[in-house]
This record gives sequence, structure tokens and C-alpha cells, in this order.
Amino acid sequence: MKRLHYGAVLACTLGVAACARTIGPPAVPSVAPDARSSSRHTATGYRVLYGFGSQNNDGVSPSGSLIAVNGTLYGTTRAGGSYNAGTIFSVSTRGVEKVLHSFKGGADDGAMPLAGLTYLNGTLYGTTSSGGANVDMEHNREGTVFSYDLSSGKERVLHSFGGTGDGARPSTSMIAANGVLYGTTQGGGASYYGTIFSLTTTGTERVLHSFELGTDGASPSSLTDVRGSLYGTTSNGGSERYYHGTAFSYDISTGRARVLYSFGRPVSTGYSPSAALLEVNDTLYGTTTAGGAYPTNGGVFSLSLAGTETVLYRFTEGQNGDIANSVSNLIDVNGALYGTTGGGNNGALRSYPYGLVYRLTTTGTFTLLHAFSGSVDGAGPSGGVVDLNGTLYGLASSGGPAGGGTVFALSP
Repeated sequence: MKRLHYGAVLACTLGVAACARTIGPPAVPSVAPDARSSSRHTATGYRVLYGFGSQNNDGVSPSGSLIAVNGTLYGTTRAGGSYNAGTIFSVSTRGVEKVLHSFKGGADDGAMPLAGLTYLNGTLYGTTSSGGANVDMEHNREGTVFSYDLSSGKERVLHSFGGTGDGARPSTSMIAANGVLYGTTQGGGASYYGTIFSLTTTGTERVLHSFELGTDGASPSSLTDVRGSLYGTTSNGGSERYYHGTAFSYDISTGRARVLYSFGRPVSTGYSPSAALLEVNDTLYGTTTAGGAYPTNGGVFSLSLAGTETVLYRFTEGQNGDIANSVSNLIDVNGALYGTTGGGNNGALRSYPYGLVYRLTTTGTFTLLHAFSGSVDGAGPSGGVVDLNGTLYGLASSGGPAGGGTVFALSP
């Protein structure tokens, strides 16, 4: 059984549209730009709250999404910290940042967290894509699940991935349902194509489903809980010829996984999704990183719980002030969808190469809220945004006053 190369998996995680071609080269026809309505309005309320790399042992290259707990924002950086293996940090809405934990890597701690955090009963939970007790055949450590107690300030490894049949290299956020954590891994499992796993808060892990590539999918995203069923996407696999990805469900009570939709035909509908699905009134919303109006741009789609897909918006090559690589999770604020794009791919998209924050109605009306310059305001906001008291907060993975990325705020 063929194993996905870690570099290709990491590229997908970081929002490179070329990840759609990890397993098979898509044949992409030329299609016209999307004709849906669009606005080029840019919100005036954008500000940088904090620039990473501004102090000794600070984190750099923030990843994933922020979460808000009791009015404070929490997140991770994939690098920097005391050991250059990433950090957990907090930041106030006034921009006061604090490094809570510096990852050490090695057998005793995780390294390089690529996803945001989950909050449950006073504790933050997250994953690291490297570090931990287990190594693969190339002697790479396979990642961890960790906890961080907000009261005591203590971090501990709950699970090290990579044992026989276990998942490996988690890179997505977990969710909590009925006091249990659920997540995915990009690799590992019975066939090395990723897993869905559960984990108790005391560290008992169980592989619930191993992806098999083929029609089953491979390289899963974060999960969404809808009344006891988990929904997600895979960036590879599916029934289409070139393995353009799937949307899937997993029933917690029965243990049954099934493919709801296979992306890729026609490619103008978008393919290679790599972000969590958002559920609003029994409809799922998500993003694709490729296909759509141009070969590498992707778009936004809706999906019924039964698997009927509708394209809401196709990202274009700067024509409407938007751009490709929308790998972020979407959020719903007062009936509108908000998300980010990571930036252009290999210089192909020239108008806004450093990423955007956008609003999209559920009928497909697009509004550009902020276009990043790649300078002091940051670049590559691929992790999405969080709403706190009517203000959107997010992370730019690079740029900023000190060059290590930013925390930003935006009043739409």
C-alpha cells in the first residue's frame, strides 16, 4: 500500500493548492470566472494587535485558528519559543501576548503544532504534528495530543501517535462532544492514509476509522459534530479519477463511516477541501483549495447532510478582488459566512498574493474585508477568524512588525 509522503501532507496543511496533485495529476479545463455578485469594499477597522517575534523566546509563524475563552484569545505557533519547536500563547484583545508553553520536541513533548486549540472544562487541548514517543521508518516522531491546564499552567502529553495501526502526524483541531475529544490524523492507520480518533481527557485513545484512499478518501480535515454524527472532508481520495477529495460522515453510535460526496467532476465545482465544515441549520459549508474558476483557486460550497453539493462562490484571479487557497474554516456571524484565503500559489495570482479576509452570504455575494500587504499587516491568514463581541480576530502566519506573523482584529 502506498504511503503519502510527509512533505506532501505538510504542504496540504499549510494551504498549498498543489496538494490536490499529491496522488494524481488533475486534468483542468479552462473555465470562465464566476458571475456571482461581488464587492471590493475593504473594512476600515483592521488593526494589528500583536507582532510575533517581538520578544525573546517568542513564538513565530502562528498556525490554525484562535479560540476565545472568557474574553482572552489562545492559539499556537508552529515555530519559535525557547526550543524553536512552537508555542502555546495567549493574547488579550488589547494586544498583550504571553507565551504559556514552549514545546521541546523529542520523546517527552510535542513539536510543531499546526492546528488551533480546543477548550473543555478549564483546560486547552491540542495536537502537535511532530514530537512524542514514537517514530516512523524514517525516524520522524509522529506527533502528540497535549493538554494545558489554565489554572496550573501545566502542559502534558496525553497521547503519542505512531504505534501499530495508530494515526500519525495530526495537523487539525480537535472537537469535544459529550466530554470526549475527536480528531483526525493526516497519516497512519491501517493503510497509512489517516484516521479518525477519539481520546478521553485522561489520555485513552482509540482509532475509530482508518482511511483507505480509493473511494474512501485520504488525509482528513477537522471534524464537525452534528447531533452525534461527525462530518469532515478529505483532501485526497474519492470516487473520481484523480482523487480530488471527499466529504464524509461518521456515526459515533454505530461506528459507520460513509462518503457523502466526491469532489472533482467537473473541476469547475472545486476540489481538494482541507478545512473543517461549518453546520448552519442542517446545511454544511466548506471551502476547496483548487478547481473552481481557475485551476488553483478553489471556492466555497454548501452540502446537505445527505450529500447534495452546491457551489456558492468560485475564487478568481484577482478579478473580483479575491484569490485562491481558501483553506480556512468558515464561521457564521448573523447569517453571513466569514473566512480567509492564504495567498497566491507560485506567483500565479498577482492582484492579492498575500491573502484576504472576506464575507460571503449564503446566496453567494462576496465582500472583501481586508487584503493583506505582506508587510506590517501580515500575510498568509490561512487559519480563519473567530468572532468575539462583534470583532473578528485571526492570525497571519508571516509578516508583521517583527516578521514572525501577527494577531489581527477586524471590525467588519
